[in-house]
Amino acid sequence: MNKKPHVVVIGSSNTDLTIKSKSLPSPGETVLGDEFFIASGGKGANQAVAAARAGVDVTFIAKIGDDAFGKNNIELYKKDNINTNHIIIDKNNYSGIALIMIDEYGENLIAVASNSNYNFTPKEIEEKKNVIKDADIVLLQNEIPDTTNIRAISISNDLNIPCILNPAPGPKKPLQNDVLKKIKFLTPNKNELELVSGKKIGSENDLKIIGQELISKGVENVIITLGTKGALYINSNDSIIIPAYKVKAIDTVGAGDCFNGYLGAMLASGKSILDSIKIASAAAAISVTRRGAQPSIPRIDEVLEFMEKNP
Repeated sequence: MNKKPHVVVIGSSNTDLTIKSKSLPSPGETVLGDEFFIASGGKGANQAVAAARAGVDVTFIAKIGDDAFGKNNIELYKKDNINTNHIIIDKNNYSGIALIMIDEYGENLIAVASNSNYNFTPKEIEEKKNVIKDADIVLLQNEIPDTTNIRAISISNDLNIPCILNPAPGPKKPLQNDVLKKIKFLTPNKNELELVSGKKIGSENDLKIIGQELISKGVENVIITLGTKGALYINSNDSIIIPAYKVKAIDTVGAGDCFNGYLGAMLASGKSILDSIKIASAAAAISVTRRGAQPSIPRIDEVLEFMEKNP
């Protein structure tokens, strides 16, 4: 019997507390909200849910507080058939919390209290080596400590397992060459590209130049997500723009996570890079037409149907 493709997601778990209002507040200003809702979030968890809904086996490695928010999230992950056996329970810290405001155009403001996510240590990742070795793809973001991420990247590299690093939020300092050369796929947005590279982007052409510089430093593939402008794929030979699907966005929270989770799942399934990007773009397009991070993530049958109707 053929083994189902397997993605191991290592990263953050949060609970999103969201207020929707007509406009976003300026410093010192209070605005009245129209709606309030609670949803499971965190970049790691969002990407794990997206990969699971894309139809692959997913193991989520995270550190979650021993509280109601954390316990509720684990139950939600199980509903998406995510393997939660390797989630570490932190007895000393609360689970991660994100406070989100969204305006009528879908723009957002987000503040995150990382809590247990930032208590996730390199030693704890080392202890999960046997879990990582069974992955077809390892998927990482930047909501756990850099040292833990770097250890995960090194373990993946040692085991010859392709690693996707979605450097979101953008790092405080540029990534070092010894880390870059262990990354198979780097997936920044425009702002994150500046922070990863330490270079300012003045024009569209700078995206290609900086992407090629990262390739020359050892990254195999750079995929720059550009929102409504699509995605720019760069490798050592080429750079290709994959256009975005045109939809009416009502909530952009989690769209990048949806893209990355689907990208990881499609690559793990053996699809080509360009096909994987196209499917991930379609999934992200659907997600921005719905509210919430995880609630907005579509399942693979919806994505394929959407692509058929919107060639």
